[in-house]
Amino acid sequence: MLEADPKFKDRFYSPAAVGNRSDHEFHLCARLWEEGFNFDEIWRLMDSSPQTKWRERDDTYKEGTIWKAISAARSSEKDRGRGERSAGDVRVERGAYVADLPGGERLRVSCKKENWFVEVSGGTFKPAQISDKPIWFDNRKWEKLPEKMGIDPDLWDQIRGDVRRLEERRQADEKARAEEEGGGGPATDPDVIKEADKILSAGLAFEHLYDVWQSRHLGDAKVGKALLGGFGAQRCVSTSGIHIQINGPREAGKSHSVEVAVDLLPPRLVMMGSMSNMTLYYDAENMPAGAAVSIDDITYTETFGAVQKRCTTGFQTGATHRSVVDSKDGKVVKKFTTKPRMAFYTTCVDRQQDEQLRSRIWSIDADSSPEHKQAVIDFRKRKDAGLLFDPADEERKTAVCRAIFEDLDSHLFDVVIPFAERLITSPGLDVRSYNVISDLTKSLAVYRYRVREKDDRGRVLATEKDFFDAKAIFDATEGHSDIKFTDAELRVLEALIDLGFKASMSDLCRKTGLQNSRIDEILKGRGKGEQKRHGLMSKAPITREQESDSWVYDYDPETRESKRKTVTQFIYYLAPSFRLQGYKSLIKLETDNGGEVSGAFRRVSVVVSVDDTDNNKEVSGVSVEKTREGEDSIPPLRGDVGKDRKDISPNTIPGKTTETPESPSPLAVPTTETSPETPGKVRKPPEPKGDEGERLKLRAIYRPKGAAAEYAKYALNLYRGCGHGCVYCYNKDLFNGNPSDRVNKSSLDAIGADLQDMDAAGEKGPVHLSFVGDPCDLTRGEDDTRAVLELFHKSKVNFQVLTKGGTKAARDFDLYRPGDLFACTLTFIDPEKSKTWEPGAALPDDRLRALEEAHKRGIETWASLEPVIEPEETLELIRRSHKFVDHFKVGRWNHDKRADEIDWHKFTAEAVALLDSLGCDYYIKDGLRRYLPAERSAPKKDDIEEGRVFGLTHAYYRDLQRQTGGLSIKVLMDNQGWDRDRADIAMGLLRVAGVVL
Repeated sequence: MLEADPKFKDRFYSPAAVGNRSDHEFHLCARLWEEGFNFDEIWRLMDSSPQTKWRERDDTYKEGTIWKAISAARSSEKDRGRGERSAGDVRVERGAYVADLPGGERLRVSCKKENWFVEVSGGTFKPAQISDKPIWFDNRKWEKLPEKMGIDPDLWDQIRGDVRRLEERRQADEKARAEEEGGGGPATDPDVIKEADKILSAGLAFEHLYDVWQSRHLGDAKVGKALLGGFGAQRCVSTSGIHIQINGPREAGKSHSVEVAVDLLPPRLVMMGSMSNMTLYYDAENMPAGAAVSIDDITYTETFGAVQKRCTTGFQTGATHRSVVDSKDGKVVKKFTTKPRMAFYTTCVDRQQDEQLRSRIWSIDADSSPEHKQAVIDFRKRKDAGLLFDPADEERKTAVCRAIFEDLDSHLFDVVIPFAERLITSPGLDVRSYNVISDLTKSLAVYRYRVREKDDRGRVLATEKDFFDAKAIFDATEGHSDIKFTDAELRVLEALIDLGFKASMSDLCRKTGLQNSRIDEILKGRGKGEQKRHGLMSKAPITREQESDSWVYDYDPETRESKRKTVTQFIYYLAPSFRLQGYKSLIKLETDNGGEVSGAFRRVSVVVSVDDTDNNKEVSGVSVEKTREGEDSIPPLRGDVGKDRKDISPNTIPGKTTETPESPSPLAVPTTETSPETPGKVRKPPEPKGDEGERLKLRAIYRPKGAAAEYAKYALNLYRGCGHGCVYCYNKDLFNGNPSDRVNKSSLDAIGADLQDMDAAGEKGPVHLSFVGDPCDLTRGEDDTRAVLELFHKSKVNFQVLTKGGTKAARDFDLYRPGDLFACTLTFIDPEKSKTWEPGAALPDDRLRALEEAHKRGIETWASLEPVIEPEETLELIRRSHKFVDHFKVGRWNHDKRADEIDWHKFTAEAVALLDSLGCDYYIKDGLRRYLPAERSAPKKDDIEEGRVFGLTHAYYRDLQRQTGGLSIKVLMDNQGWDRDRADIAMGLLRVAGVVL
């Protein structure tokens, strides 16, 4: 086009004069559209031009200019067949496929995180349709779309075909462009990018990278996690820099551990191999910011040691060096500056830098045990036999890891630790050790940035989980210190102590089993020049003295001459006051009330629920709950991560020491259905013979069975369908119907008659609205919900509403009376995640506002924290809402194996600890209860069979309820002097028996 029209070429490449820039750029966009370029192509072409206003202005200006140009061009070119588009013509706009529909509506097709979305706008609201299959696939979702969206089936088929052709052309163009640029490997594969994006979105980047590293390097978990921690710290502007050296004897695998780690980085971010002393300065122009400098078997010189000190000091700014160089004008002074956030990852047999370098470098020992060496040999045998790795699969894994780092490197994170003032440091923790822990915490927050909150300045907020994981990594390496000893140095020190703090070289050789030259290296150092002296003698109070011994070894009687041999050797002395001390963690987290967050979990609450068994219905103190009606159960898509995410702190609770056989880990919970005090299941207490609720013949209102009875004594479903469009819904065919489709038997007349009968029988409810459909569905226009609540308002029967409709429910708050409850399902705090997973539901802030408004009006509130799609999101919801939510119900996913990728033990413990610390009223649903510690109290069998709870009759609890205005865990704890566990179990039994409403 440019070659065919030199005049346009000149206008395209010539910046317009000030005052004419907008008009000039407008006409360029119009001409490009006339030549057949689409919206996105015009945007990219204009970005490549030197037009000054286009470069200066934001995306709003660019988008507006293109649309104005296209509109004008359409009007002026109808005679060329390029006028208004006909219905169904598909075009590309901002990464999506768009088509105009008859009646002024607009259809948009997009692919996000491996899911395809179809949305219609410009008319009445229609919920988005979502599937993991492209729209041209023949599946039920896309076949039913014309009916749901009100689109002509033939037009829909035309759009599907056009989108398929455009998408195939886009993929082909992307592949050709990658090959042309020489980057057509797996890293440019869109599927690789999607997989990396999926892992990042799940907050599992660190775990995935570690799993890949561990699959290629046997053992040395602390080494791999520390190296990855260093890489993450390089993506952050608020870190001091983590520089790591791996120490160990020959064949300990230290070089391989670093090689495997840096191979996961994009090659452009790695500077690997030996180098001269000043290379880091002279080659700075060819290095990117955040480069990883990897040097194997480093031997320090005085000059390179000085360079490394300056680079570590200037981690965030770069280090500067000036040198005299030759130029055409003679000798001149040239300034060389290294790029910021450069970090060092080196290996060395010993730890023999000078004191300043040792304090800057985090030294970690590789595993050199005989058992580990044998395991490595076995590992390599399997590898040589071709039993371990598929080259193509490994290449893809590497590509995914590099794509993750490319994403992280495209940002520059500022991370803060909101709870830093609650960190308690003990004497002995130096500043650089604190910096390593702080940087590790921020590094983990960087890896998890997509599931972390940001403050109003855009800074990522690290969580307590990030700190505990960082602390576990740091403690596993036995911390950081400029006098930290290697395993070889410890052998020499232990030998000196065993030999009475005094030994010759031959004594040390005999005691340690090491050769003379090796011990000499350990004691005096193996560097060059000034670095030569920094061995063990510079870190420990060791001195040496020269001793000589001479004797006659030959005597000639005739000449009376003798030959004497003199031997000189050094004797090494270790100060008798020296003591080897084991590592002790020197930092911990204080709670808000001054206590220590030690990771020791508090005993948590349980409830009793009704189970269906082969022997009718039975009650169990720790029963396994069946899926309730309307439960949200489908987990999110996850990355292909490994199974060792718990290895961040093996057998350790955050902040707690390793468990012993005498102190079993709370995470190892048997899946028993009863507590130790309850050897078997016990029967459900029989209903009183005069129970009017059982003899009522209700029409619309019904008594839920099984686990659904946990919600309320009665339930009422008004609508069959739901417009939320939740991706995680476990029965889309049942629930994703028309949200305005009423349940036939639930007419206003039937509901009114049921309420009259319940009033006559003295039944108070509450009645749960509802298990099927949302009474306050946003996608429904006029509905009968308020009319139904008005019927309740006129009766004496209480109700409770559970919704995802947010503040839409506030229209009915004037109808709530004492005993009525309002509840919301809370899944995300991030609105973008909520839009993805539940596009038809109210956004998180809107639901929270509804709960807060209800609480202000004196309405009792509760929140259903189920499903838990991302644990950290759920924990943050608790923190945000606990002041205006009176009760929490916490559950997990069901019906999908992907839910097993979540560490439910960890989440359950964190949720319970948080709820307890905030003083919340809550209970853990059966799906999560199996992950609680096994030790708990339970009522006696006889009590349950006789209609008693912990020896007290149901009548007693009813009287207590009237006296206190309502039973709760707190009321039972205050009045009976019970602990929380006992009170919570009692509340569970009383709910099942209908005593607590």
